[in-house]
Amino acid sequence: MNRNLLVLGIAAAMFVSVSGCDHDVAATKEMTLARVSNWSVPSVAQRGSPIQITLEVQSGGCNQFERIEVLRTESLVTIRAWGTSPAPIPGKGVMLACPRTFPQTEVVQLEPPFLRTFTVVVEEPGAWPNLSATVTVQ
Repeated sequence: MNRNLLVLGIAAAMFVSVSGCDHDVAATKEMTLARVSNWSVPSVAQRGSPIQITLEVQSGGCNQFERIEVLRTESLVTIRAWGTSPAPIPGKGVMLACPRTFPQTEVVQLEPPFLRTFTVVVEEPGAWPNLSATVTVQ
């Protein structure tokens, strides 16, 4: 009997650890900004040519990357990496035992025309500072 309880306990522990955030405490998900841990943007662009921006978006565990959003004005390009994360249930909170996240590489291609100089900003979640760079067109 004790052996059966031990096997049942181990199986239950494995299920909880594998299921991660799919727990009733986090039964729904909400869209949030995803963390961009690294990025690459050229400091110089050739007039008439597109530029590529590479982002390393954190995904996995409780936070799942969904999509990239690009907002553009004449002098500013704003990039947002969107993902889903557990939404708290009132009175219960959110389960914190989430598996590790991994960087997922995403490439954003911007098509001309560009002003002589423009700024690219990646909006970051919470207390993380936004990423910002200036691109000069030659």
